[in-house]
This record gives sequence, C-alpha cells and structure tokens, in this order.
Amino acid sequence: DALASLKPLAADLLAAANPGLKATTSAEGASASAPSGGGTAASASAAAAAAAASTGRFLSSMMSAATASTPALPKSEDDLKIEEITAYANNLEAQMLNVSKHTAILVKRGRDLSKGLFEFGLAFTMLGEHETEVLTGAMAQMGHTADQLSLIAAEQVDKEQLSFEEPILDYIQMLHALKEAINSRQQVRKAYQGAIGDKESKQHVVQRLKDANPVNEAKVEAAEQALIAAEAYETAMQQKLGEVTARTFEEVERFKTTKAEDMRKVVLDYVQLQIEYNKRMEEQWASLLPEIESIKTESPLPASFNAADASAGVGAAAPPPAPSQGALGAAEETVVGV
Repeated sequence: DALASLKPLAADLLAAANPGLKATTSAEGASASAPSGGGTAASASAAAAAAAASTGRFLSSMMSAATASTPALPKSEDDLKIEEITAYANNLEAQMLNVSKHTAILVKRGRDLSKGLFEFGLAFTMLGEHETEVLTGAMAQMGHTADQLSLIAAEQVDKEQLSFEEPILDYIQMLHALKEAINSRQQVRKAYQGAIGDKESKQHVVQRLKDANPVNEAKVEAAEQALIAAEAYETAMQQKLGEVTARTFEEVERFKTTKAEDMRKVVLDYVQLQIEYNKRMEEQWASLLPEIESIKTESPLPASFNAADASAGVGAAAPPPAPSQGALGAAEETVVGV
C-alpha cells in the first residue's frame, strides 16, 4: 500500500506547478495585446500591435535580466526538514542496498549448498554399491540423508527469497519513489522561486516605464497587467508549495511508520525460518546416527569362544602322551645290548 501511494506522488507533485505556468503564459499574452486607446479604430489597432510587439520584447529582456539576478530563496524550516528527509532517504537507501547485496550472496550460497549436498549424497550412494555388504546399507542411508538435506536447503532458499530478499527489494523501490516525490517538491519550490523573480522583474519594468520621459501609457498599462498576473501566480505557487510540502511530510511519516512495522515482521520471520531450518537439518543428521553406529567392521568370532577359557588354556591343542614304563624298559635293554 505504501508503495502504491508513493509511486504516483512524484507525478502529482510535479504536475502541481503546470497550471500556474500556463496561467502566466496566458496572462502575459493578454497583457501584451492590451489596446492603447485614442485615435481611430485602424490607428488604435496598429498602435496596439506595435505596442504589444515592443512591450513583449522589452518585458522579455527585462524579466530575463531580473530573474538571473534574483537571489536564492532563503531556506525555511520546511526546506531544512526536507534536507533532513533527503539525507535520511539517501542513508537508508545505501544501507538497504548493502543488505540486499549480502542477502543475494546468502541466497546464492544456499543454492550452492543444496547442489553440493545433492552431489555429496549421490557420491555416497555410488560408493555404497562398491563396498562390502556391511557398509552398503550405511552408505546408501548416508546418500539418502544428504539428498533430503539438499531438498531442505532448496526449500530454505525459496522461503528466504520470498520473506526476506523480496521485501528488501520492495523497500528499495519505495525509497526511489520517496526520493522522486521529494525531488518533485523541490521543483515546485523552484517554480515558486521563479514566480518571485518574475514578479520582481515586472515590478522593475513598471517602475522603469513610469520613470521614462516621455511616459508611454500603453506600455505602462501592459506592464502593470503583467505584474498583476505575476503577483497572482506567485500567490498561487506559494499556496501550492505549502500543499505539496504538507503532503510530502505526510507520506514520509507514513513511510517511516510502515517501514518500522514491516521491517520488524521481516526480521522476525527470517529468524523463525532459520530456527525451523536448523531443526530440520539436525533431525536428518540425528536419524542417520544410529545407522552409522550399528556398523561392525571386525570379523565375528565363534559363539563358543570365551575369553576366560582362552586364558586358562581351554580349547588349546593337547600335548603328546607320555611313554609307558614297558616302552622305557625295552629301550634301555636295546641300548645295553648294543
């Protein structure tokens, strides 16, 4: 809503000065064609035409000189406030652009992470196909978990774009519209300053024509009519500047209020997204842990094997039997006979 109201604001403010400009042009044309009076109708028309041409050229040259020499309009409290708003908008835009830049970097990293996890999972799945039977299931589960993590990371990127990156970009556009509105107000102020210069130049023209010797009444009358139109235009532009300034201040305050509420929601949503994202990632890793811990890499021993029996010699090979007494006696007789 704030963006929708700010976008047409600049055009509305810029168009505010146009009716006054048209009125000035019409008034100068009417004053230049004013009749001089006296004499016949033909001579009056000729005199009026000559006076109009002469007066038009004279007024144009005098107005240009007077406008060029008109001092700058003193800054009012509204002008100083507009300068503060301009500085605020420029600083805020710079910081918003900086946030947008780093948000784009984070989004890119998220996409890279999603792609990397997918390739990581695929690699583990293929590794499991070439492992022993003990590791095949665990490697496949590792690949499946990495694939799920890839999907979670991809979903996170989409959510961050929708709830964080896009609102920041929207506010950058709103700041552009706000700055255009401020610039349009400044153009209305310049038009008002030009109206003051135009009035002052016409005052100089009237005074100079009255001081001339001899006095050309036709020129004086035309110059006075132009002065009246210039004074009316100055008054109208002063009023228009006040209206435009008030509307600009109103929109700026509304923008600040809306921004504060929206930014609070944007940041809160971003934090909640991160909490939910990390919980989902942790759950996936936790589900993989029992599968990895259940892997047995040593060769299994017989079920009848007992460590205590092994230390006592149970189950070891039996020693050869000792020779009998008869066998020993026969052996001794054989040795003596020899």
